[in-house]
Parts: sequence; structure tokens; C-alpha cells
Amino acid sequence: MNQTIFLIFVGCLASLVLMGCSSSPKERETPLVMNQVLADDAPCWIRNPQCLSTNDDNSLYFVGRSDETLPNWSFPKRESFYSAQRDAEMQYARFLGVDISSSSFMKEVFNNKVYQSQFEQTNTEELQHRLSDIKKVDEYFVALHETEDGEPLWLVYMLIKVSPDIIEKHRLATSKEIIKRESEAEDIWTAYLYNIDDTVSVFVNEVKINQCDLAQSCTIELSPHLEYGNNKLRLEFENAALWWAYGYQILKNNKTMYQGKCGQVWLFGCNGDTTVGKVHEFEFEIDKPLKSQP
Repeated sequence: MNQTIFLIFVGCLASLVLMGCSSSPKERETPLVMNQVLADDAPCWIRNPQCLSTNDDNSLYFVGRSDETLPNWSFPKRESFYSAQRDAEMQYARFLGVDISSSSFMKEVFNNKVYQSQFEQTNTEELQHRLSDIKKVDEYFVALHETEDGEPLWLVYMLIKVSPDIIEKHRLATSKEIIKRESEAEDIWTAYLYNIDDTVSVFVNEVKINQCDLAQSCTIELSPHLEYGNNKLRLEFENAALWWAYGYQILKNNKTMYQGKCGQVWLFGCNGDTTVGKVHEFEFEIDKPLKSQP
């Protein structure tokens, strides 16, 4: 009897142990803190991009980091490396004061086949000896956390360097591009009308495009109504009764080109005049040049 009780006891104990193991949550290591990882394991350039500089090499270094951690077994996804690469390029573009998306020159630089080929290789190859404007120097990746299934979540860093002569070359090219783009941009003409008593009508090439009435202040876009070549604009002021007043500014790219004012609405008229009908007119011309051909 005692042996039977003992066997039953052992069997129950074993069952409890098995149940406990199967129902208990998976134990994991405490997620690593970024600073701990960087302090113990990461290369110096993550904290200080210029730590690889030497007396013989005064190139500038720029670090990019993937914008999010992506899960993958054993090794980061290609998307993580691309993300870190784009971020490194953005850091360099910010240094130059250039918006990559609006600079055809910088797009060409970053789409260069020699440059792109560097990022198709692994960091075990001697990439530093490849000839290109911008050089990939190193990459580093670490999994700080994991998914519920234990799949690592990777964070990728990328280091690029640019020599001083290349930086100067890029500065000059992007500056020329900005100047050219600004010179080719069409002028923006507007009419600001105020101090109106009683109305003013705006004409472009004898076509009425808008009107501003008593005591209103109106900003009227003129550029959409301009044709290539010479354009005639006219402001026509009218009075319905008693005194009249007017005020206007004609602006080109927010710079006042013409202006005039007479009288003060609700207070006194222009020169005390009480003429009814068209009381004042202002005409001027705008030349809209043809866009330069590429």
C-alpha cells in the first residue's frame, strides 16, 4: 500500500511539473538598452562620426540609421540597409543645405552606379578602395528586441564619407542649380487694393478679371491671367455718390513696383472731388518672357 501511494504521489508531482512548464510564459533576456549596446559593442563612429578621421585624411563622415526596427531571422532585411543608406545621404544633404527631392544634381549623385554598387556588397569587402564621389565606409547592425515569436528586430547603421574636394564640388554644383532654377522661375504679379470708395475693377488685356468694392481690401493674383509676351493691365476706379478714394500696390515677387493712394475711405475724398462714374484709372504693362528652352 505504501508503495502504491508513493507511486501515485510521484505521478501527480510529475504531472504538476509538466503542466507548469507548458503553461508558463517563455522567459526572455531583458531587452538591451541602446546605450549599453553602443558602449559595449558598437563602433566609435555611431557616437562620433569623425572618430575615424586622421591627420592625413580630413574627410567628413555621416551616419545614417534605419528608420524602424524590422524583424528577420539571423540577419537584417535589405530594406533596413537601404533605410540606413538613405538616412546617411539625408545627413549629408542637410550639411550641404540641399533638399534631395528637389535637386536633380543630388539625385544623380546618389543614383551613380559606382556609388550604388558599394551598397550591394557586404561590409566584409574592401569597399574603401572603390572610386566614387561618396564612399561607404562601414555598416553595423544589432537586434535590441525581438517579436513575440523570438524573431530579432534589427537596427542598422551606415557610415559614409566625403572628401573635402568632393564637398566643394557638390556645393558649387548645387548652388549653380539653385541659381538657375530661380532665374527660370516665372515672376509672380499681384495687385493689392485697399482704401476703396466706391469700386475698382481689374482688367488684364481688356478682360475684367476681378473687382474690389467699398472699404474692402483685396489681393488679386495677376500672373494666371498673363500671356507670354506683352500684357496690358488696368485698374479702373468708379464712384457712385459723394466723395471717392482709392489705394493700390502692384507687386512683383512681393516687391512693390507701383503704388498710389488718394483720400481716406469714410473720412474724406480724394481732392474733395465728388465726380460720379469713372474717376481714376491706372495702366501699366507687364512683359512675360518665354521660358528658356532646355
